[in-house]
Amino acid sequence: MIKSEAKIVADIVKVLAKLKKRGEPVWWVKIAGGPWQRAGLPDLCVVYRGQTLFVEVKKSPNVLTLLQIETIRAIRHAGVAAEVVWSVAEFRRVLGV
Repeated sequence: MIKSEAKIVADIVKVLAKLKKRGEPVWWVKIAGGPWQRAGLPDLCVVYRGQTLFVEVKKSPNVLTLLQIETIRAIRHAGVAAEVVWSVAEFRRVLGV
C-alpha cells in the first residue's frame, strides 16, 4: 500500500522526535500552506547537527510542480540543502541516520 504524503510526513516527524528523545541535536518545523504562506515551499525544515535541510515529501508517482522545482533551486542557490524524498527510508538516508 502506498502511503499518503501526509502519512510519510507524520512518520518522518516520528523519526525526528525519536532522535530528539535520544538527545540528538535536532529541530524541525512542518511548513503548512495557507493563504498567507508563500506557495511552493517544502514540507519540512529540519536542523540536524548544525545543518539545515528543507524536505519536500512526495508519494510515488507524484512529481514536483514547476514552482516546487524553482523553490528548491533557490534554496540550494542560497547555500542550504533541499531534498525530495518519497519514503521515510529515503529521508533517513538523506539525513544520515
